[in-house]
Amino acid sequence: MPRGRCGRSVPAMSRSAPLALGAVALLLAPAAAGAATKTVYAGPPVAKAKAMPPDSTGNAFYPRSIAVKPGGKVAFKIGGLHNVIFAPKSAPLGPFHAPDPARPVAGTGRWFDGRPGWFIDPAHLIPSGDKVVDGKSLDASGVFQGQGAPPDYVVKFPKTGTFRYLCTIHPGMKGSVKVARKARSKPDAVAKQVAATVKAAKRLAAEVPAGNVVRAGNDRKEVAFFSFFPAEKQVPVGTAVRFEMSKDSTEIHNVVFGSEAVLAETAGKFISPGAQGIAYDPVSVYASAPGALSHQGGEELLSTGLMDADARTSFPASATVTFTEPGSYPYICTVHGPTMKGRIDVS
Repeated sequence: MPRGRCGRSVPAMSRSAPLALGAVALLLAPAAAGAATKTVYAGPPVAKAKAMPPDSTGNAFYPRSIAVKPGGKVAFKIGGLHNVIFAPKSAPLGPFHAPDPARPVAGTGRWFDGRPGWFIDPAHLIPSGDKVVDGKSLDASGVFQGQGAPPDYVVKFPKTGTFRYLCTIHPGMKGSVKVARKARSKPDAVAKQVAATVKAAKRLAAEVPAGNVVRAGNDRKEVAFFSFFPAEKQVPVGTAVRFEMSKDSTEIHNVVFGSEAVLAETAGKFISPGAQGIAYDPVSVYASAPGALSHQGGEELLSTGLMDADARTSFPASATVTFTEPGSYPYICTVHGPTMKGRIDVS
């Protein structure tokens, strides 16, 4: 008799044993396939993202739709500032950020004291749920707070159906998981989707708006840029320059003028956790004046306030600044920091 790993005798295998084992394997095959783990990327896969133009990204899930069998899992690999939210239709999650009249701005000495403060709902930042998606309860990845790459967010799907999810940080960034007994996913879906994103981004990188217009990000669908188009512009004294968002951008931006030190400080305070919650700095949220904006030169801070293309918020999609004195006027987007910068030269 052959011996087992513990040294004890085990029965010899009969001729019928291979047939029996084969039958068992066939019975177990569907369960094994159903438990397979598929991969979805939040943002382009790192290796493929290298083909993107500088200062650009894809605010999308790759692939947008995927299929698994009952009992299967999906591992979300999150690159960049994204979350993954499965919210039931009966209790949808509110917006990522919103004004709160009960917590007004105070102590700035500016016109917007008393206006609603803007806060991030912590429900979008904190992981929740049991990672078993059934369409009845909230399952959320939260936003990774540690160092290095975030761990995969792995969720399981025990029953058939189509389960939709989204990144609440970037409006329009969404996807779906189809759970079916005959689930089939296209093996080249990610490569094709990334190639389309890269192609669109390269085309957009070469576009510059006409006239006295500066675009904050030259975005379209999932493509987002963290740069201004054009980054530098020359205009005569008295010119009104319109700073605008792309019409379907998934980002928020602002345009803030000032000295290098003032801009760096303002960008550093854009998000300011405090006793009232996680708030946006009102100096970056609200325009420096409630009406028309004009710049008379100098290094004093001047802000357009936040802009976006999301109809659900009260932020405008554009703002105009008139330059009444000659000089060089550097600016940044304080949402995304000093690297998203530009300059208006007035003569």
